[in-house]
Amino acid sequence: MNCDICDNQLDNWLDGELSAVQLKAFEDHLDSCARCQAEAKRAQRIIAALSQLSAPKMPEALPILLGAPIKKRSGALQFGIAASLLCLAITGALFLDRSSNAPFSDDDGVKQQWVSLTFAEAKDVTFALSSLSTMNDAVLTLELPDGVQLAGYPDQRELRWTASLQKGDNRLTLPLIANKDNLNTELVLRIEHSGKHQIMRIGIQADTHSYPAGATLRATRGFTA
Repeated sequence: MNCDICDNQLDNWLDGELSAVQLKAFEDHLDSCARCQAEAKRAQRIIAALSQLSAPKMPEALPILLGAPIKKRSGALQFGIAASLLCLAITGALFLDRSSNAPFSDDDGVKQQWVSLTFAEAKDVTFALSSLSTMNDAVLTLELPDGVQLAGYPDQRELRWTASLQKGDNRLTLPLIANKDNLNTELVLRIEHSGKHQIMRIGIQADTHSYPAGATLRATRGFTA
């Protein structure tokens, strides 16, 4: 087994879906490859940190955790997603201040702030969403452009899951990697609820610069259920 095969089988290994022969080959490779072992441990840490579906209360002035499972679709990844409380460990935070009373619309999409990723290094990017009311079973879709990947899942271009947004602030943190240098693109986060949707377009750049720990970027559009 080589590293490419190991990368392709990582999701199935995490889900316990490898055959006995595949499992032995996979784990033999992990034992002998520090790189793949590190990637496997990173994925396990992500799942362990993001698998809690209940959101503990934080101080009123801070965002509340947003959590929901990602469903497996045609071999896509499957794991629980929730934001980590380790805010001090965030290397770059994208804060979207949704404070206006503008409702969802069918074509409501606006270019938001830019976030800088360092080439080939994982960075936690935090989306903070403010809702004027509780939104049960909202559908969130994250579309990753070419050159940007979720850490541990190099082939995953779209994440789609159901979550409940609480009234007030909600937070979603994802570890993103730029795998192309001189990148100038955008990712899209779509929120759908009760036949309406909100689209957030986040500019992505990849270079040798990054925002300082805990940096906060602000945007100004709002949404309601």
